[in-house]
Order: sequence, then C-alpha cells, then structure tokens
Amino acid sequence: MDQNKPHKDVSIWLVPSEDQRVALRKEVDRLAARYGSCGFTPHITAYYLGTSWDDNEVVKLVNEASVGVEQIEVVAEGIDYTDVFTQTLFVKYRVNQAYEDYYQKLRSRFMPSDYRGEPHLSLVYSKSMSNENKEEEKGRIEYPKNLVLDRVQVIVKEGLTIKKEEDVLEWQVVWEGQLNKHN
Repeated sequence: MDQNKPHKDVSIWLVPSEDQRVALRKEVDRLAARYGSCGFTPHITAYYLGTSWDDNEVVKLVNEASVGVEQIEVVAEGIDYTDVFTQTLFVKYRVNQAYEDYYQKLRSRFMPSDYRGEPHLSLVYSKSMSNENKEEEKGRIEYPKNLVLDRVQVIVKEGLTIKKEEDVLEWQVVWEGQLNKHN
C-alpha cells in the first residue's frame, strides 16, 4: 500500500448472472427514476478496503482469491431498509458456506479491515426516500429468491465517502472476472 497516494474507496463486488442482473437493473432504474436517484450495477459488496491500495495490487490479489471459486448462490431473506444512504432499500441474503469461504479468501489477502458486511443487494440509493415510500416499495419489488453471483468486480472511487448520488456516479470498474460455473 502506497501511503503517498490519495485515499480512495476500493470495493470488491459480486455481481449476479446476466439474466438476474438485467432484471434487477430494471428495478434499480425504476426506483432511481421514481425517487430522483441514479442507477447502478446490482451487486453485493463482498469486501470493502476503503484505503489507498494500488489498483494493480488489488486486482492481482482478487484474481488470486477468485481462482477455482465457483459461482456463489445466496438465498434471500427479504427486503429491508435503513436510513443509511448505501442501504436505503435492499434485499438481504443469507450467508452460506460458499459466501463465507470467498469472504475469508479475500480477507486473508488484504490487511484485516473492520468490514463485515452482511450480503445485501441495494435497490436504490436515495437521501430523500421516506420510510413510508420504502415500506410501500417493499411490496412491489420483484427479486430473485436464489441469487446466482457469477462475476467479481473491483470498483474504485476517489475519496472515501458514498453519501450522495454523485458519489455513486464516480464508481469505476477497474477489473472484472468470471467465477467458475458449477459442474
């Protein structure tokens, strides 16, 4: 890690299979249009670094951690919401052994961080969405009960905060890899 580089937000995402990603993106875009927010790639954040790691080093370590990892299937527990911008409205998924194993592979390659995110897939990031609107949307949203995560992305954004729509628009994919399909 180079201490002279500016701080940036570095995340490792697990991304749903193409058909699920397309369907979820329609929900994300619908909610973004309705609540004046922005769209984004549906994902589960598998690990968050939030440091000044060199992009190439992160890519190398994530690629190493992903070798031999099969696609991960997680089961939904339901939709929930908070007042936290990055968890405005989301589908919560259960941790299973495959997810936990991948998380531990990532963790072993990076300095241990305080990050221990529970697997969730955000549907909208909004500062203005009321709890009444969130509750109303919970009943309308179509989402996969069994989510197949078959891609890994390394996402970078200058600065350490994701607190407004403009921050989301600054995300950049610096690497993407495919997880092996189940045999």
